[in-house]
Amino acid sequence: MENSSDIPEAIPVSPLPNSTPEPPPPPPPPPSGNTYKGFAWGCLVSAIFMFVAVVLGIGSCVSLGVIGIAAAKTNNLAEATDTANPNPTLTLLRPGDGNRKIAVIAVHGTIMFSSDSTSLFGEETGAAAQRICRELRAARLDDDVAAVILDMNTPGGEVVASDEIRSAVDALRASGKPVVTCMHTLGASGGYFIASGSDWIIANRLTMTGSVGVIMQSVEASRFMAMIGVQPLTYRSGNFKDMLSPMRPSTPEEDEYLNAMVKQDFREFCQVIANGRPEHFPTVEDVLNAPFADGRVVSGADALEMHLIDQLGDFDDAVAKARKLAHANDAPVYGYSLRRDWKSWLLSMAAQRTPIEVKGLDHVLPGTALQPGVRYYLLPQAAK
Repeated sequence: MENSSDIPEAIPVSPLPNSTPEPPPPPPPPPSGNTYKGFAWGCLVSAIFMFVAVVLGIGSCVSLGVIGIAAAKTNNLAEATDTANPNPTLTLLRPGDGNRKIAVIAVHGTIMFSSDSTSLFGEETGAAAQRICRELRAARLDDDVAAVILDMNTPGGEVVASDEIRSAVDALRASGKPVVTCMHTLGASGGYFIASGSDWIIANRLTMTGSVGVIMQSVEASRFMAMIGVQPLTYRSGNFKDMLSPMRPSTPEEDEYLNAMVKQDFREFCQVIANGRPEHFPTVEDVLNAPFADGRVVSGADALEMHLIDQLGDFDDAVAKARKLAHANDAPVYGYSLRRDWKSWLLSMAAQRTPIEVKGLDHVLPGTALQPGVRYYLLPQAAK
């Protein structure tokens, strides 16, 4: 007998004729106005970006062409850049009348040949001699500049950098434009080296100035190297070739040679003061025999008594003196700087760095690291 299932087999059932069919899905909503606006804004932003890129590209090509022509004439990229961008940036500091103006050039921070640090657009910061000399040269060639105020707040710096700035000050004065130095917190050593070439020096009674002298430092780590078992190997072409090496003590001959070099720089410093202030120091010997010749730092009040400065005062006093010396009693006073425009910035971004860079001091006050073997007109307290 066959087994049969108690559950009957399912029979498909057709839908009832009067059943209601399922409604179709609703059509998608039409695009809103915001979508079209967003698309339009996106296209507009893209078009603007492409336009700016094209303009910058054309501008950089024109800039490179102009600078290339200037470089062909001067054989100097720095001069070519200055020739292509001669217009200074002026910041009004004191209002006045007339076309003649008093230019204020900043000497802030440790004086070095070129700045290690730059702003976003490649602008040099600090008291870089390259920047300051460019600005002094521009002020000398600017017929509207009647006088220059050196706005100074510096502990000094490198010997060569200070000397280059001083030479630019001499050239400015030789052109018939008076120079007034206004010292703030610091105007010491290399700062005073520069200021002594001015027509007039003004300082606050609490300003730290003076520090007339030269300093050069190095380190000697031979005993430490011996303690850790390191033996240096040096191959030299002459006895003085590895002078100031930290790997060995200096020899008496080297000490004598370096001391003579420092004394020569010091005498040059004193000669610069005698040249700049002959009414008080007719000869270099008068400077060498002065109380400040031992390198001491003096206050502004003491500097006035020692004839290192001409007046106690502030920036407004410097403005009044500059106007008087220039015979421009109501001339406006402007901060005067040669900042790089966008063309020079593009050029600096595209330019390759030179294999050997002249580095300045690592830091400004407090605590400045001296590079071994470099001579400084520097406030001693600024050195580590």
